[in-house]
Amino acid sequence: MKASDQESDDRKLKVLLSAWNPSPPLPPRFRERVWQGIARFEAHDRDTRTFLMKCRAWIANHFARPGLAWACASLLLAFGIGLGWFQARQHTTTVTAELAVRYARSVDPYLTLP
Repeated sequence: MKASDQESDDRKLKVLLSAWNPSPPLPPRFRERVWQGIARFEAHDRDTRTFLMKCRAWIANHFARPGLAWACASLLLAFGIGLGWFQARQHTTTVTAELAVRYARSVDPYLTLP
């Protein structure tokens, strides 16, 4: 389509739109009621947020700063590594004791161990 054809179509559309009047007029105080409905919905939405949504919003607001986010991530990582090390140590102690009992029984089957 040529530019001149497009411009003439645009002019025709502008003339048509300026001549157009919606047949049913809007009810009285329509805009005011629409905005009141929006405000009511937003107030209801704020009141009925779930706990998880509030937590997510709190995290998003407080961890928007990269320094704080890195600090918390590092702290959680260190806590996870420490907890994993502690559990592995407990498991290793249990397994070592069990293996010692098994070895003693394999050497002397009549040995009575707890």
